[in-house]
Amino acid sequence: MSKVRSAALRALVSWETTPARLRKPLSAVAAAHVPGPGRRENALLWELVNGVVRWRSLLDYHLDRLLSKPSGIPLKVRIVLRIGAYQLLFLDGVAVHAAVGESVELLARAGHAWAKGLVNAVLRRIARRVESKGREAARLVERKGMAWKQWAAAAFAYPVWMAALFEADYGRAGAEEIMRFNNQRAPLVLRVNLRRIGLSEFLAMMRENGVAARPGGISPAAVIVKDVTSPSSLPGFGEGLFYVQDEAAQLASFAIAPRKGERILDMCAGVGGKTTHLAELADAEIWASDPEPARLSLLEENALRLGADGIKTVDPDALMEHGPFDAVMVDAPCSGLGTIRRHPDIKWNRTPSSIASLAAKQWSILELGIKCLRPGGRLLYCTCTQTRQETLGVVDKCIQRGGGMEIADLRLTLPEPARRFVDNAGFFRTAPISMGPDLFFMALLKRG
Repeated sequence: MSKVRSAALRALVSWETTPARLRKPLSAVAAAHVPGPGRRENALLWELVNGVVRWRSLLDYHLDRLLSKPSGIPLKVRIVLRIGAYQLLFLDGVAVHAAVGESVELLARAGHAWAKGLVNAVLRRIARRVESKGREAARLVERKGMAWKQWAAAAFAYPVWMAALFEADYGRAGAEEIMRFNNQRAPLVLRVNLRRIGLSEFLAMMRENGVAARPGGISPAAVIVKDVTSPSSLPGFGEGLFYVQDEAAQLASFAIAPRKGERILDMCAGVGGKTTHLAELADAEIWASDPEPARLSLLEENALRLGADGIKTVDPDALMEHGPFDAVMVDAPCSGLGTIRRHPDIKWNRTPSSIASLAAKQWSILELGIKCLRPGGRLLYCTCTQTRQETLGVVDKCIQRGGGMEIADLRLTLPEPARRFVDNAGFFRTAPISMGPDLFFMALLKRG
């Protein structure tokens, strides 16, 4: 497995040395360094890259306590230490001699043979701690003498500013709950194409093919599958029987409640997850727009596979020419902090200023969406984040700016199991529930 650890080192060095705003998704970074066709090796590569990034500051906390001059450690040596420490602190299936020995050998191949003794000593001390206390106890960060946000940043592996942001929005208990939730592994959720197959029939097909599957908890189209690494290899993919989509995101199309004959615009359509779902739910005229033309090309491919016929694409600069619309969906570009469990690199790719700039961008998109609405039309605003600035802050601005927009109660359109996440103001906000949906926000607005 030495070639896997070498590949993980190369991937992590590439990620660390790329400016945050220019980084590709972590999955793409790992994919660019796969050591070969072996499934087991590639699975370990992803485990190491994903795990080291997810737990980056926790690993550094434990390593820095054992280093006499932590700030003087070269990047490659630090990453080798992180890879070794991650295996020791988190992976049951990796032997101590493999985690330590191969980390030491990795240094020689990386041109840092001088650090072999240092790395061997540090990792063996961590190994002894794990052997004496157990992995979970060995990972704990002692609060003694630390301010809460510094402790939380180390204990839950988040930037200090992000821990402070969650505390400001939700209090310390709420912040810890959110960070703990987003460090869990996310379930793989499918949205069944109910125009082509019934939910029970789809579940039976999964069982017949040896796939562990169960219905979702809040979306009538959701199926959660276990132990699947490649959704495209599942039966029914080529026939367009499902689309990979988290349960909370599935609810957006139900929330907007498309009706036969309506003209509906998806302003930030991306590759078409919500757009194709709208087309499945009603014989409506669906329009899709996105600032990235490449995404619209993928949308058309997905629509073809799913049989979502008749979706029309439109340039963002020409939206007003094709309105007005009965309904507009704004799945706004956001910080994505509600999806960190799926994309742990988001932790380190965001900055406090990026939250503010994204909120401003969301408002500008929302403002255009309102202009595209007919009188009496409805607009669904949703984000896959839980920051108040990007959720309630944007909606409050919309209401305060006038334009005749009023908040509608999402309990009137959402499926019954999802209504427990709707508050008294009518907003939908998921809670951090183990194996539950991503952290997601929705507000339905109506134009007077």
